Amino acid sequence: MPTLPLNWLNRCYMRTRALTLHETGLEAGRKLLPIPEVDQRVRLERGWVFHRLHWGDFRLRLFRQSGLDDWGQWLQEAHQVYCQAQLKGIHQQMLEMAEQFELQMAGRQRYWRHSQIEDWLPHFAEIAPYFQLLDRFEDLQLKVTDAMRALARLLADPEGCRHTFNQMLMEQQQARFKTFFDQLEAHPLTQDQRLACLTDEDNVLVLAGAGTGKTSTLCAKAAWLVEAGLAQPEEILILAYGKDASLELTQRLAAYTERQRSLRSANPSLSTKPLLATEPAAADNMYMDKAPDAAKSAALDKIKVSTFHAFGKELMDAIPGQKATVSPLATDARAMRRFVDDWLQSQFAELKSAKHLVIYAAYYLYPLQSEACFTGFPAYQRYVREQEVRTLAGERVKSYGELEIANTLFLLGIEYQYEPGYPHTHEVLNKPYRPDFYLPQLDIYLEHVGESDEQSKDAESRLYRQELEWKREVHAACGTTLICTYSHEAQEGLAALLEARLKAACRTQKRPWKELIQPRGPQTVLEQLQRQGQIGRLSQLLADCLSRFKESRLSLKDMQQSGDLSLEGRRLAAFAVLLEGLVKHYQQYLRLAGQMDFSDMIRVAWKSLAKDNFHSKTQHRFRYRYLLVDEFQDISPQRAELLKALKAADPSTSLFAVGDDWQAIYRFNGGDVRLTFNFAEHFGHTAQVVLGTTFRFNNRIAAVANRFVQSNPAQLPKTLQSLTSSNRAEIVLLAGQKEEVIGQALAAIQQENQQTEKSVSVMLLARMNRSEPDVSEWADSYPGLRLEFMTAHKAKGCEADYVILLDVVQGETGFPSNKPHDPLIDCFLADKEEFADAEERRLFYVALTRARRRVFIHTQRGEESVFVKELQRYKKEVLNWV
Repeated sequence: MPTLPLNWLNRCYMRTRALTLHETGLEAGRKLLPIPEVDQRVRLERGWVFHRLHWGDFRLRLFRQSGLDDWGQWLQEAHQVYCQAQLKGIHQQMLEMAEQFELQMAGRQRYWRHSQIEDWLPHFAEIAPYFQLLDRFEDLQLKVTDAMRALARLLADPEGCRHTFNQMLMEQQQARFKTFFDQLEAHPLTQDQRLACLTDEDNVLVLAGAGTGKTSTLCAKAAWLVEAGLAQPEEILILAYGKDASLELTQRLAAYTERQRSLRSANPSLSTKPLLATEPAAADNMYMDKAPDAAKSAALDKIKVSTFHAFGKELMDAIPGQKATVSPLATDARAMRRFVDDWLQSQFAELKSAKHLVIYAAYYLYPLQSEACFTGFPAYQRYVREQEVRTLAGERVKSYGELEIANTLFLLGIEYQYEPGYPHTHEVLNKPYRPDFYLPQLDIYLEHVGESDEQSKDAESRLYRQELEWKREVHAACGTTLICTYSHEAQEGLAALLEARLKAACRTQKRPWKELIQPRGPQTVLEQLQRQGQIGRLSQLLADCLSRFKESRLSLKDMQQSGDLSLEGRRLAAFAVLLEGLVKHYQQYLRLAGQMDFSDMIRVAWKSLAKDNFHSKTQHRFRYRYLLVDEFQDISPQRAELLKALKAADPSTSLFAVGDDWQAIYRFNGGDVRLTFNFAEHFGHTAQVVLGTTFRFNNRIAAVANRFVQSNPAQLPKTLQSLTSSNRAEIVLLAGQKEEVIGQALAAIQQENQQTEKSVSVMLLARMNRSEPDVSEWADSYPGLRLEFMTAHKAKGCEADYVILLDVVQGETGFPSNKPHDPLIDCFLADKEEFADAEERRLFYVALTRARRRVFIHTQRGEESVFVKELQRYKKEVLNWV
């Protein structure tokens, strides 16, 4: 227990009638009040009759008496001596820490990362509270320096101080590297691009709008890191999606190298002093960065630029005993399709798998929804007609229940007729009647009833029920047998129920069940599927889902055992069994061939990175200080895991991701825009920089495109400004036949550029390849125009003076496209966004922003897509020639 100094206690010892001062505290009556802590006060507050003694947290009222004022002064001095004794060692430690902090900040020349603050603060955890008592230290006549006050401010608000320091540092670096940023490209980098380069946070997310110089920023970042001495070229990894992008980045860096050499040879004074040493394991020590050394000059073409797939292969090849050979199936879609097709057909010859395949082909081949999802059975029938659902025998049916009945009869080998004419006559039969099914062997008619009495009461459904009652009256009047099945029974499966009712009918007619049926085997089912082209359809679905499953982290076992008894749930479980068999066969094939696909390489790569001995086993070839990633908005979860593993293998590694959530258009290929939306949740503390100046399109295109894409509130908000401006609307809506509209647009473009000597580029875009016109037909008529057709997806990264956007109408080939796809594929992709047509909207934004000067949008009167109708509300910004 802390005590008062004995020599002081001897000097000031005094006893009043109520109080006694001891070494360990103040005795008040029978209670001992402990000595106040160093951050508490002792003082005597004087009054006319009573004095109030403040003893730390305690308040004592005393009668005025002779010598009480002196005694109060002695108590204050005693407590001050006590506090000085308590703080002596801490004060000296604080002085030393403050001096070290002052040295660190005086010599610091690089960005202060969030992780460095987090690593640094725990060393002050015990002593930090004392830095908030500096005023008290001064009261106690203990020395307080400016460095101590600066450190106190940092400990009180580390993020605020870090931000202030980084802002000041980057202002200095802006001036230091001005010439470098001015001359790196043909045109000086924008302020936003420079800010992106100079921001050296643990993670940096650069939102690069269309035409804002994404590639320039990515390459400039790499060049600046080398120029500033923050990394050697070999310590930088740039990851791109495709070979074309990788090649473009490589060529840009090579051009930078030549440009810098030319500039420096012409003007040696351009060389810049590096910021700090670049040894591979360089890191801040407890208090300060390592002292700067001269960085080695190295060519930027030594920077590693790779696709994710190529990097995964290289990483695996570097691990002893882990050679990776890419399977031809991974690069040849047709070969993969043949592989799956051969496996699928072989399964019909195997007893165990054939049974499951027959069940899937009979009941789950089509992506049908439950009738409960629709308002009334007639609406459901319209939906089924759109799916073109056909039985194994080839009939086109009106419901899943009819499909299940027909295929059950087909598999049992029971002869049936679908929607035959009713041969009987009666006065009740006052209109044509075609029953759903007729079984001639039993002389029985089957009707599948789409709703029970408890279902919808709308007019369409009431009419449907009236029809059903009429059918029952007909059969009763004509003396024919009718068996009904109901949609609510189909939810639990009609096959067993139908078989039971037919067996009961056989007993009634005293006919042996076994004489009625002639079950059909798997080969018969296979032949029927081949005749209808369904084997190819199923093979393609399996091939698509195989690659997407391997990119995901889903469990096929969980899908099979989900317990979802809905039609969609049962279909997914049945499909998961098929896919599991294909995955096992595919992986066994790769293993026996000594091959891997790209998904395996990336998966094995990030798992290898997680091992403690990875860097030692690979001779530190993959120890990167900076990871630069292109087109981040389209990253898949598996590739994100690779980045996380690279960072975890060396915690000092910084991730610099460049992308644009407004242009995330590859969900179907495994991309997950949520990794951009929630970037910091996945990768840690992040600084976000927006490139807000577009070099491509004018302000009028920007106004429409920005407003259109941000109609979805989930998109990250940003403002995109244009360097060029126009005084007219530059989005034009045109209605009519496609050829007519193309001619109208091309004539307007030629008229506008008749005085221009240079050729003008015109990009014809559409949602689907099927919309492609014969460009050569127009090229002869407009020789001054360079015409090219692309799909909107293919046009990503391209630009032209003018864009003619074709077939922005309703339908499969329209924009947005409502082309049906099997919902099974969605199970292996990122969750769909809640906002309607979210990805189609971003794709439309991509199409709009390919044009430098003007966009013509083609539609058809009466068939305008929802996007056209939305643009028609942009009164001032869109010219409506419809």
